[in-house]
Amino acid sequence: MVKQSVVALVFGALSAAAFANEKVLHTVSFESGRIQENSEFLDAGFIQTLPNPQIGDEAIKTGKGGCGPDSNCDMRVVRSEFVAGQTVKPRAGEYFLRMQLDKKKDYTGLNVGLSKPRTSLNFGNDVYRFDHDVEEWIGFSVFLPNDYEHETENVGLILSEITTDSSAQFLKLLVGSRNGDKESHWYFNYRTSNSSVTNGNETVVDLGSIEPDKGKWTDFVLRVRSNPFSVDTNPAASGIRNAKDRMYKGNKGIIQVWKAAGPVMDKMGNRKMVNKIDEVNKPVGLVPGATQGESKIAHSIRAYKPGWQGHNNASTSVVGPIWIAWDEVRFGEAARHGTGYEDVHPTGAACTDRCPEGSATPRPVVALPAAPGDVIGEVTQ
Repeated sequence: MVKQSVVALVFGALSAAAFANEKVLHTVSFESGRIQENSEFLDAGFIQTLPNPQIGDEAIKTGKGGCGPDSNCDMRVVRSEFVAGQTVKPRAGEYFLRMQLDKKKDYTGLNVGLSKPRTSLNFGNDVYRFDHDVEEWIGFSVFLPNDYEHETENVGLILSEITTDSSAQFLKLLVGSRNGDKESHWYFNYRTSNSSVTNGNETVVDLGSIEPDKGKWTDFVLRVRSNPFSVDTNPAASGIRNAKDRMYKGNKGIIQVWKAAGPVMDKMGNRKMVNKIDEVNKPVGLVPGATQGESKIAHSIRAYKPGWQGHNNASTSVVGPIWIAWDEVRFGEAARHGTGYEDVHPTGAACTDRCPEGSATPRPVVALPAAPGDVIGEVTQ
């Protein structure tokens, strides 16, 4: 199912919401039973996947859609699937998206000669991108099966990215291990730079072990505003290369992350949502760029396993195949679309932990206490 509450009045293609009073730019609930055909105003998803089994360098044509229950895509929309002794059902509705990666498969057809195991659904069209210094809300649900293999090195499975260009992930959700952990953890990485449109300093936040989340849908809600400045700054006037020529107020950045925890609590499949990162009115993100790919912020949901190629001289003993699932992906802007926490939560559940007051209206944000997440390291690149 696809809904565009903002562009629909001009371009049509409006369909029913997954729950009432939805105020978002876009919803991807997969209720058509397939990945919709990619076009400028009908679907934000841009497909990057390979058939299974693959014949030579055969690839699903990116942008053409399909990948329904009867397809041979690595990434397909299904009603249910039996995985690790469990029949996986959708988080909501009739369908969900599943992805799979195979260690021995040839992925060079997707990567210009580089064998990078990945599948991806990208929301990269400018219609679905967001400006810097704009309050944005994102929600989705991820399923890890009971037999998900724990990582052995500091190269895990990249699940979701918010990017300003191909070399600088502003936000990144991944599953991996660090410092010899015996169990894989959810990690949330974000970059900050007040002097460049790329790279920056990366902060890694440990969201906890994946073990309690295996065999369950795990919901995430993100509130983001990318602004890296501590004082009022025009980055172009300050001489920052490729920066946008505009004044940005200092201390307006936001990264808040809520994650499902504990057992399923109700018939809607909801689990307790816990605030894990609470950075409000602080410098976060990269300098707003002036060139395509840097001037706006795009999203992707993906399965990417760089460790299978010895990425950055790291490796992993994970054999695979790796199977994960997605459902109920939503995003929108607070001021322009009226989006808030409930509008992007997979079932529209209300916020109960460290909730921002009046987040869906353009008003000053009150700083909250220090983040409860465990910041485990910083890496300068």
